[in-house]
Amino acid sequence: MKWRPNVFVAAFVLGAAALTVLPFLQRRFLKAPEPIYTLPPWSLSTSSGEAVSDASLKGRVYLASFIASPCDTECVARQESFGHALPHLDDLDGGLVMVSFSAVAPSPSQPNWYVLGGPNESAVVESFREGWRRWAGTDAGTTPEEFSRLPGYAVVDQTGAVRGFWKDDVAGRGNAINAARLLLRYGVKP
Repeated sequence: MKWRPNVFVAAFVLGAAALTVLPFLQRRFLKAPEPIYTLPPWSLSTSSGEAVSDASLKGRVYLASFIASPCDTECVARQESFGHALPHLDDLDGGLVMVSFSAVAPSPSQPNWYVLGGPNESAVVESFREGWRRWAGTDAGTTPEEFSRLPGYAVVDQTGAVRGFWKDDVAGRGNAINAARLLLRYGVKP
């Protein structure tokens, strides 16, 4: 009887070797985006009066969304879509949160999601729009209504620097969450 190598054993050994090496390769090639723009200091509040500022979010990564006023049915649908990210943050113990900039948005009742507004809300959103203009290299999104529809999400790192903008769709949400997770896991200089 002639010895023949078992294809399944060979595949198992090759698979185990690939899975052992893969995390090292991923760490080398997967990185969070570089900082685009550092946001100036800001402070807003929730509808219940809780003050939230750049200082209170320091050390945390957050996903930001922007809601134009008035918030029509399309706007409400975008906010509900933004909320689909919440289950993907549960394992991070509050290190990654969501922030919606608008005093007119429907207020979510979930933890780790701040809906913010206040007298200087437009100045805060304008600072994000400045980051958008630098990142996109375009003047598109110059009005608050346009801007609220262009980027779905922004990712802001632990130091208050905008790291990128993603579309408001399943792929964009996943990519934004992955970038935020990389920042949270490896810090601002991964």
